[in-house]
Amino acid sequence: MFGIFYGLLGTIMWILFIAGIVCVIAKSRTNRNNGITAYQALMGYFYFVTGASIMTAVIGLIHVAAAVISRAFDGGEIANDASLGFTLITTGSIICALHICGRRVLERKLVQAASGLRRVYLFIMLGITSITGLIALPLAANDTINYLMEESRYRDDPSEQLAVTVVFLPLWAYYLFATIRELRGGNTRMEVDC
Repeated sequence: MFGIFYGLLGTIMWILFIAGIVCVIAKSRTNRNNGITAYQALMGYFYFVTGASIMTAVIGLIHVAAAVISRAFDGGEIANDASLGFTLITTGSIICALHICGRRVLERKLVQAASGLRRVYLFIMLGITSITGLIALPLAANDTINYLMEESRYRDDPSEQLAVTVVFLPLWAYYLFATIRELRGGNTRMEVDC
């Protein structure tokens, strides 16, 4: 399950990242003839690495949740998945925090230019989380129903699918509301991005 999930998530991230770059380039060409400034490129970098580090922490959280759920279903071993999960969570969180701080320092100088990149970032993250949640939810429901209806010793427990669903649905809701808030005017912006 995780191999397919990682491959799908990686593909989605690259497609949305390229789409975001195309949007930024198209917008910068319609607004000015100067092209993309160094400031915009650096802000794009900060948003991209912030998104990637959030996904790293989320994958770590999925590993921890899968270990806990697996333990609840069949008493499975949790040490390997949990240690990998906590390592990914810690690494992703530290990298995310550093890049959010760097981005905020630059945003104070030019708020107007940062708002377009923020919107692209929010749409990319909303796309990634909604597609992943849309795929994970029915898979988790189906595998859980099949696990409960059949004899459990003949099937793998649905802990991985449930973990993906439990982690991604709240993340999707966060990015949905953050995107709506940003499009309404951004006056009530949340302080924590990660």
